[in-house]
Amino acid sequence: MVIESTPQLLNATSLKSYYPKESATKLKAYVAAHKVYAVPVIDDSGKGAHFNDSRSSYSGIGHGTVLIVADTADDAPVGFIFAPATNISYSAVDTSYCYAISVGRFTTASQLPVTIASFTASAQAKAIELNWLTATELNTNHFAVQRSEDGKTFATIGTLDAKGSGANSYQFTDNSPLNGNNYYRLESVDKDGATSFSKVVSALLTINDSRLTIYPNPTHDIATIKGSHIASIQVMDNMGRFVRSETLKDATNPTFSLRSLPSGIYHIRIQTTDGKINNMSVVKQ
Repeated sequence: MVIESTPQLLNATSLKSYYPKESATKLKAYVAAHKVYAVPVIDDSGKGAHFNDSRSSYSGIGHGTVLIVADTADDAPVGFIFAPATNISYSAVDTSYCYAISVGRFTTASQLPVTIASFTASAQAKAIELNWLTATELNTNHFAVQRSEDGKTFATIGTLDAKGSGANSYQFTDNSPLNGNNYYRLESVDKDGATSFSKVVSALLTINDSRLTIYPNPTHDIATIKGSHIASIQVMDNMGRFVRSETLKDATNPTFSLRSLPSGIYHIRIQTTDGKINNMSVVKQ
């Protein structure tokens, strides 16, 4: 038996087409308590093809629509609706004969947990704002926002819960962007753990502050920030991960050590007492 197309989650109005004699009040209460999926199926296994079409009282057919009732919390099937009756109810799943059903996890080879209609990145004064729209979501769990300095190696800088169905809009602000080009992509993760990636977008953020410089650069160990009114220093590796942080009190020409860190490029986020953020880079030799 195969599913012909995506199961349709019925609301009270669409369920009314199956149960025209049932009251609207009863149908609204029913879909509030249960999820009801209309599943179009074909059984082409031969003369033994057999299941009950939910729209009729006869059986033994090889194609039709089955109405499956699922739990509202996790889409677990709990029963089938057989034959159009005045009082809508379902027959519980008989575990002696029913081994596996998955109505809430239907995908085709080309269907992803989510379709992203647009994804943009725009530089603000000291941050980069990301906005995206989904055209469809199918049991989507969350989005992982990933950033890269070179557009090739990405690291997750934050996550955002997905709404899980329909078309939706989302916003995420990177408050600690790199000084220069910032590349972003979205990793969409569905409830079964399947993942897909968006296109890569970029935004350029240049923060220049002539009052502050780092020397020596490159350095083997200790580096000095030349400047005053410095409140904090944060050191990030080239993957965007924070590896060191220091809180200061209106410091002048403070130093910081890269001694225990491997060679490479490090991004230094410096905040002054007036709240301004300065992003700089230093090379550890």
